[in-house]
This record gives sequence, C-alpha cells and structure tokens, in this order.
Amino acid sequence: QGAHGAAAPGRPLPGAVASAAEHEPSLAAATRSQKLEAKLRDALDRACFDCKVVRDKPGVYTFGPHARVSLDLNEDEEVVLVREDGVHEPISAFIRNLLAASIVESALESPL
Repeated sequence: QGAHGAAAPGRPLPGAVASAAEHEPSLAAATRSQKLEAKLRDALDRACFDCKVVRDKPGVYTFGPHARVSLDLNEDEEVVLVREDGVHEPISAFIRNLLAASIVESALESPL
C-alpha cells in the first residue's frame, strides 16, 4: 500500500463499497427472511393468533410463553416448522396446536 492509501492491484481501496456480487448471498438471505416473515404474519393473522411472536435470530422464533421453534420456507415457499428430527410441519398446523394448548391451559387455570 502506497503513502496515499492506494490499494494493491486487485484489492479494493480501504473503505471502498463492496460489489453487488459480494453482497448477493446476504441479499438473498435477507429477501428469504422477509418473505418468511411476511408469510408468517399472514398465517398468524388468519389464525387470529394474538400472543407475541419474537424473532430470536434468523429462522428462530418464540411464540408467546409457549414455544421456541425454527422456521423455514419449503420448496413451495410455504412457512414450515422444522422439528428437531428434521421433519417439516406446516405453520398453520403448529399455530392451531399452539392455540388449542393455550385454550386448554387457560381453562385449567380458571376457577370454576
């Protein structure tokens, strides 16, 4: 590197903006994550799911106090729960089961 901060041939200048090709994997991941979250919001709205859902890290979400799960998009770009055994479960089935469990839990906690 020269006295004026010039880069060696084939290397970018310090602080130079990386090319779009260098950012392509992260852009694809961000787009996939946005698509997953948009589809997840739609599924939650359709189910009238009113518990808080928090993204803990990319692909991992906490549903109220009930569950922490990994989500992904399947080959049809539908949101699926990825179980520890690798089996995919449609998000709609997971939400239904979570809502049913929550209703039962509330009924058991409520005095008669």
